Parts: sequence; structure tokens; C-alpha cells
Amino acid sequence: MTEETSSPQSSTFTTLPWDGGRRVSLFDAHLERLEEHAGRLGLAWPSGSEESVKSAVLEAMREALESPPEKPDKSTIGFLTVRLNGVEEFTAEARWVKEYPNPLTATAVAAPRWGEGVTGTKHADWKPYSEAAKLAAERGCDIALLVDGDVVIDCCRATPLLLDDDGTAWYPDPALGSIESVTLRCARTHLEAIGIPLSSGRLTKTLFSRARSFVAVGTGVGAIRIASLDGQPIGDDSSLFPTRCAEAVEKAFSESWLQIPEE
Repeated sequence: MTEETSSPQSSTFTTLPWDGGRRVSLFDAHLERLEEHAGRLGLAWPSGSEESVKSAVLEAMREALESPPEKPDKSTIGFLTVRLNGVEEFTAEARWVKEYPNPLTATAVAAPRWGEGVTGTKHADWKPYSEAAKLAAERGCDIALLVDGDVVIDCCRATPLLLDDDGTAWYPDPALGSIESVTLRCARTHLEAIGIPLSSGRLTKTLFSRARSFVAVGTGVGAIRIASLDGQPIGDDSSLFPTRCAEAVEKAFSESWLQIPEE
């Protein structure tokens, strides 16, 4: 699937966990967000969308299984990206991703901005996110945190989650321009069940200065500790927070695997 760099409103997409076979996870939650983002971008939502998405996913799985993409020596679960274009057509692509190092190192990159209704969605003009990831690699870091002044707005490949010294876990407020994380939303119940409340807000320098731990959460990373930002340590490795987050994400995935039936 070629990365689009034209009008942001020309398409929207979402990326699901894929087991390398015939199953994807968090299907309903990703479909719900895809529809929401389509509405925000002014894209028509087709009737019979669920079956159309499943047909596109099934086709992508067949192609992947007939001509398997090269699987890295180390891998997490695969990706399966579903895209809706401006002519009410769904397409899908399956691929593998390399395992991220643990812990991660991060660098700060200016957060991209678009017009109202576009910022905070997964849209066609994704190049600034890809460029942020490339810049992180050039700086010898694993991921880029997208910042506006001294506030962390988002992350190029995940959602940042910071454990404050009072035990509250903070993630960027979507009203500031972050993309809502399906993975975090589905793992939230498991985290709060073990006494870790989640709140959205402004992730500022002050909050970072007293952070006990910092984690990246998402389809590709699962949940992995972010140890530093531009060489400055964040928290320490004594907290069990990254482990608890990883367990919560794994539970969310395992409870939601969906077998895509043959048509």
C-alpha cells in the first residue's frame, strides 16, 4: 500500500494486530474509530461497511498467505492496515514489523498540524509522522515524541502514557491534537482494575520531572518503557508499571481475536 501524501481528506486508515494467519484483534474498536475519523474528514461511510472491511481483510490475508511477506528473525504480531478512500472503497494490507527494543529511547520533534477536523485523525497526509520516525532514527533514538512547546502531544508510532508520582497514568488529551489510541482504550479496563487510574491531560515538563515511569502503548509496540527523552532519563526501571501495561495490552488483544471466515 503506497503511502498517500495528497489531501488529508482523501482517505483514512487504521491498523489492527494480525496473527499472521486468519485472525485480527480489536476489530470492532478499530472499525468504530475508522468510522469516526471518516466522519471528521468528510468521507462518506459506506453501507454494509463491516462486511466490506472483512472482505478487504480476507483478500489481504489470502495474498499474504499465498506469497508470505518476509518475517523478521524477531517479530511482534503483524500489522493489518485497513484504508477507506474517497470513493467509499475499503482496501487492506498485511505486513510484519520488527520487534522494538526494550526499553525505548525517544527524541522530541515538533508536532505536525493540519486544519480543524484533520489534526487528531489517521488521514492521507501521513508523511510528517513518517518523517518524525526517520528523524528519530537519525538521532539514534527509537521513537519520536511529537511536542508543541513543552507539551507532549503524541508519539509517531504509539501513545505515550506517563505514571505520575501519585499513581495516576496520564496520556495526551485528544483535544490538544493527539490520536486516540484503540489499544490504550481497550487496555484501560484492565489497568483500572488493578488500581491504575487513567486521565488525559497536558504532558508537560513539570509532569515529566516527577514521573515514576513512562510507556509507549500501541498496536506495534504493545507496551514498552520509554527510558529517556533526548538523553534525559525518565523515571527509573524499578517500577512495575511497564510490565502491568504490557499485561493489560496482551489481555486486550487475547480477548478480542476475530477469525475472518471464508466468503
